Amino acid sequence: MRSHRLTFGASAALRACFATLAWASPHFALSLVLQSKSRAKSFGLAKRRNTLVVIRHARVFTDTNIDNMKKDNFFPKRTVQNLKGERGVIEFAKLINSELGWIFRKTELEHDYGIDGYIDIVLEDGFVSGKTVAVQIKYGESYFKQKSHNGFWYTGKTKHLNYYLNLDFPLLLVIINSTGAYWVEFDIEQTEKISSGWRISVPTANKLDASSRSVIEDLVGEVQDYKAHIEAKWYYDDLMKNKASIILFDISREAFKNMDISYTVRFFNRLLGNDSLALHCQGKIEIMTSAYDADPRELYEIQEVRDYIAQLEPIVKYWFFFAPTHLKSATLRLLLLCAYFHKDSDGLWKPIKRDFKDFLESNFIGLNSLTERLGISQERNKQISEAIFAYLNHHFG
Repeated sequence: MRSHRLTFGASAALRACFATLAWASPHFALSLVLQSKSRAKSFGLAKRRNTLVVIRHARVFTDTNIDNMKKDNFFPKRTVQNLKGERGVIEFAKLINSELGWIFRKTELEHDYGIDGYIDIVLEDGFVSGKTVAVQIKYGESYFKQKSHNGFWYTGKTKHLNYYLNLDFPLLLVIINSTGAYWVEFDIEQTEKISSGWRISVPTANKLDASSRSVIEDLVGEVQDYKAHIEAKWYYDDLMKNKASIILFDISREAFKNMDISYTVRFFNRLLGNDSLALHCQGKIEIMTSAYDADPRELYEIQEVRDYIAQLEPIVKYWFFFAPTHLKSATLRLLLLCAYFHKDSDGLWKPIKRDFKDFLESNFIGLNSLTERLGISQERNKQISEAIFAYLNHHFG
């Protein structure tokens, strides 16, 4: 297609605006060239000075157009809203540090999705507790103009609601001006729908000062000192790993009566949660109870014991890994007799063959998966498996 060239005289304003442009390519939708003698010669154009050439789609530029373009600014601008937001965060941080003695961590702007920062709760002795509160701040007199029944209306956007509701810690909504700050915990049950989003009342009674300390601490819950628990854990871990050849796990009579297997399950989960501990406890866990020492019956003949073991056995899954396989061990024998044997009409204990097969299959799967997870060699896995077969053959063969 033939290019259309439109030539018209250029004013001083046009020359000032386009003096640096020299795009003559026909591939541009709009190419502007301010011709001078040297440029006209280089582009092979007529030697005419002070001429604006518009190639292809031409638009007539007037002095009015140029004046409007000069009003546009290619710099970012710090707005009044920016200033108010920054002022609010600064004033809030001062309050948190001076009145409450806590730590305020500001959210960087590029990471602000509806939360301006976080408060780290500091104990009175100066220790940082690990408890955190999120904060969203609105600063300025305009946020105090809408009165509610007990204070002021805080308004928000619906796009933040799912974000707020999925937080793992409390969120404080704060309004602040030159006279003070007021807060309310975000609670969806206290919100109301409005045309612009939602609102919640910020009570005037909730002034942010030293008196707020205990109330906000209640929101995050009691701070726990885990020192004793940690030291006890390390102590018993060391006993099980380095000082015990066999670990006797004694189940109480109360647990049998109440069918409460939770403590036993937690014990095995604790072993499974620490690879080093699990490795050291392989073949060392003996299930027993002293609750029926005065009872002349065998444990597998006591119905509440049978019911308890039948409920426990399929949940643990790793009996072949943890149970001892020396022939005097009672754990695997007790499990099988309670969960997979029944007394026939002649008074003899016989296996339920289908269930017994399921027991073998599920526990060998458990053994294989755990040895693989712990990096135990196939040779060692084979040794454990052979010991299990020898044990089962001795007691049930």
